[in-house]
Amino acid sequence: MQTNIYKSTIRMEDDHDHMHIHIYMMCWLLLITLPHSQSESSATFDYSVCKKQSYNCGNLSNIFYPFWGHNRSSECGSGDPFKLTCNHDHNTTSIRIASENFTVKEINNTAHTMKL
Repeated sequence: MQTNIYKSTIRMEDDHDHMHIHIYMMCWLLLITLPHSQSESSATFDYSVCKKQSYNCGNLSNIFYPFWGHNRSSECGSGDPFKLTCNHDHNTTSIRIASENFTVKEINNTAHTMKL
């Protein structure tokens, strides 16, 4: 009787090992088949451009990270919350916060402040 219990324990361990191998293979296949478009675009962007490319519109000039928009590439900023929009008709800049557009009066990079 002892041998039967021991054999069934070995079979359960073998089944458990096979399950781990299947899970590992599924994860590996998912990783190699995922689209690489996002990682490729990030890898080809030359971030040294960001040091030279400031946001300039109206009375705002020499605005850098985390802001982007107008003449400053989105890769140089920190996502949609920091997108600045240049209104050429009125020579002003706006930013969208909580579905509302606000006119940006001033951005102080040193003090990390913004006047709306």
